[in-house]
This record gives sequence, C-alpha cells and structure tokens, in this order.
Amino acid sequence: MDAYQFAIDQAGFYLIPQSGFFYVSGADRKDFLQRQTTNNLKALLPGQTQLNVLTSPTARILDVFYVFLVDDDALRVASLPGRSAATLAFLQSRIFFMDKVLLEDVSASFAQVELLGGQVDTLLKRLGIELPGSEEALVVQQLADETVRLWRTAGRLGLGYRLLFPAASFSSITQILEQSGMIALDEPLYQLLNIEAGQPTAEHGLTEKYTPLETGLATAISYSKGCYTGQEVIARQTNYDKVTQQLCGVKLAAAAPAGTPLWVEGRQVGVITSSGRSPRFGDIALAIVKRPHHQTGANLWVGETEQASLPAVVAALPFK
Repeated sequence: MDAYQFAIDQAGFYLIPQSGFFYVSGADRKDFLQRQTTNNLKALLPGQTQLNVLTSPTARILDVFYVFLVDDDALRVASLPGRSAATLAFLQSRIFFMDKVLLEDVSASFAQVELLGGQVDTLLKRLGIELPGSEEALVVQQLADETVRLWRTAGRLGLGYRLLFPAASFSSITQILEQSGMIALDEPLYQLLNIEAGQPTAEHGLTEKYTPLETGLATAISYSKGCYTGQEVIARQTNYDKVTQQLCGVKLAAAAPAGTPLWVEGRQVGVITSSGRSPRFGDIALAIVKRPHHQTGANLWVGETEQASLPAVVAALPFK
C-alpha cells in the first residue's frame, strides 16, 4: 500500500515545520487577547481548546491559532507555521501601558505533529492515549515519560488531531508513533490531503490577502463578543452580505499551480491558492472565487490568460 492510501485507510503523522507556540500570561491575559482576536475567549475554560483568528484592522488574516488552558493560568497558543514571531511582534505593539500582560515565545521548546487517517483513533487508544471527548476538549497525559497534549482539529482546522510535546522528545515520540503503525508523511502528501479535505494552510489561503469569512473560518468567529481588531469589517461582511468571494474546490482539466487566475467571460473571477494531483480525484485545487461563480457546478476557465486557459468546474468540499 502506498503512502497516500495508507494515510487515508490507516494512519499517518506529519511534523509541522516552524510550528509556533507561545504563552500569554499576566493578570490581564484574557482581556488582552480578547481585544485582538475573533473568538470569545471568555468562554474558554481549563481543559478546552478554541480556534481563533488574529486579524488586521481591515480584517485580513494575520494568524490562525488554537488557544488552550491547562489550568486557570497562562494561555497557551499554537499558531500557524512560521507566524509566531510576527504575531508576537504585532501583539506586543497592542499592549497598553496599563496592561498586565507578558508574551513568551516557546516555539523552539516544543514540537507539533498532525495525526490523521481512518485508523488513527484505534492506534491512539492502543497507545493508551485518551481521545478528546468533544471538539473543544484538551487531553493532557504521559507518553514516553513526557507530558503530551492532544486536541481534535478535524472539522475546525486540520485533518485529525494535533499532538504537542517537548521538542527534546521528538525522536522517542515519533518512534512510538511509527511502532504503533503510523507512517511519517512528507510535505507534498500532507498538502494534497489538505486540498482534498478543503483545508487551507498557512502558505495557501490563510494569508493577509483574505478574511476569515472568505476562507471558511466562520466557526472561529464570535458574533456576540465585544470589539476586537478587524471586528467592524467582519460585522459588515456578515450583516450586509458583503462576503464577495470564498474558498471553493475546483476540478481541473490539467494541472495548474497556485496563483493561476480563474476566468469567466473575459473577467478574472478567482485565483488558485493550492493545487495537486489526487489519485482519487485527478487534478484538483482550492481557490478563492468571486460570487456567484463559487457555486458547485459552475464552469470556469483556468490559465494565465483566458485565451490560454483550460476548463474547470467548481466542486463541493471536501472532494468526493
């Protein structure tokens, strides 16, 4: 069985490169982060995780992260790959002189892997790892004499589970995962599985070009909390139906790289954000497409110019 089929039918793990992880501590930690991000941190309880988005004043995506509490102490934040330094600099610039807030980057001290596949639950149970009882639940326990943290990403942002553990234990933890029956996934395969699942990633879609509502992150937004950076723009997009483009699946007649325009009747109506060749679905892509051309079944043309383009069709996500 090849790695692709094994990852679907059995289980695999992917080491997240440049994974970001930082602490937000101090008496005003929750109020401070509440003012910056899209979700309602006041609803976050110890033992829970929450998907949240950091947006610019124009509601563009700066970072997407999981926030969690082990106890009623510092907020732990697992950010997008390669974003923690810029995120911390941005947050530092937002601290008022009266705020009792301390930011600490501990990315180098921790490793993060994504666990996925049809048998991943079974294999985790065999390792004695308790599965999260709900979408928000955080599991904290011992593995290879180290404290590990596990939470569910499927259905939010990710393909299964996220496992966080001390970086010094990387070899021993990954050896245990391999011995359990999981295989290590390389970056091209991991990206292809994300495309099939309709999941944008840090390099492909979750960038400052787009807003959370354009990239399928509505579940990371609270519409009842108070003001936060970018809130007015998101409120207008929601209240006045101003989301003019959104993430879609696209089935292609031939391969087309990220950045390739999409056309309808001489007008550019979108752009491919990531693409790959799926053994199950052929040449596929994720794209940001303007309404009303985002609807499933809509016919598009893909190419650097419409004259040099090939047909494509909008597909429902995840690909089936």
